[in-house]
Amino acid sequence: MSPKEPTSTLYATTFPILTSILKTLLHLLRTAERTHSNPSSLLLNSRLHATMYPLTDQIRIATTFSVRLFARLTNHPEADTLPTTLLPEGNPQTFAECYERIDKVLELLKDADNDATKEVVNANAETVKPAPMGPGVE
Repeated sequence: MSPKEPTSTLYATTFPILTSILKTLLHLLRTAERTHSNPSSLLLNSRLHATMYPLTDQIRIATTFSVRLFARLTNHPEADTLPTTLLPEGNPQTFAECYERIDKVLELLKDADNDATKEVVNANAETVKPAPMGPGVE
């Protein structure tokens, strides 16, 4: 009797979800830009709650995390530096910069939607790798 195929894979539980989150973020930004008459800087620097980061920080964190995860799971040769070489430094300051940043990550994830990459990602499911995150790590 052969072992059963897993019902869910590491690839299926990461890359499509990251893509969905980033597309939702794009939708929210486009809706906000279209429906609010406030200056974009006011909206982009807003917080839903005093303890939350501003929206521009949320975008930076979501995109940087996505690139770091992509790099680690695909064994990218520049895993440690990919976020800083692919994405602009700091927070986006305009809607256009937000869209550009998110689009770059979505393109990266789209290019990874192939059998070879899925195989590498799924093979890394049981691999433990350091992931530099936290204060002082950009």
